[in-house]
Amino acid sequence: PSIQLQKKSRDLFKKNIIFVDKYQAMSRTDQIIREINLLNDEELDIIYQELLKKIAKFDKLKTALLKVRGRGKGVWALDAQEYINELRKDDRF
Repeated sequence: PSIQLQKKSRDLFKKNIIFVDKYQAMSRTDQIIREINLLNDEELDIIYQELLKKIAKFDKLKTALLKVRGRGKGVWALDAQEYINELRKDDRF
């Protein structure tokens, strides 16, 4: 079991770190930026368009969440923190 756990930990570590040499490690983000710097204009445009799509999706989700923010106010007669405090008070000796 211990050897399997070590292997899983090592595999997870390798997914997040790309080894450059024995003494230096580069994060995935650094590696991606390095690769981006090697792309030509057409490839950069493709990456740019994909990032715009991802940002638009994120913004859409954020907007939807902001629209429902606060909708539950007044549903409970008691403030949430007061409710928790009451539960804790009854739970303690």
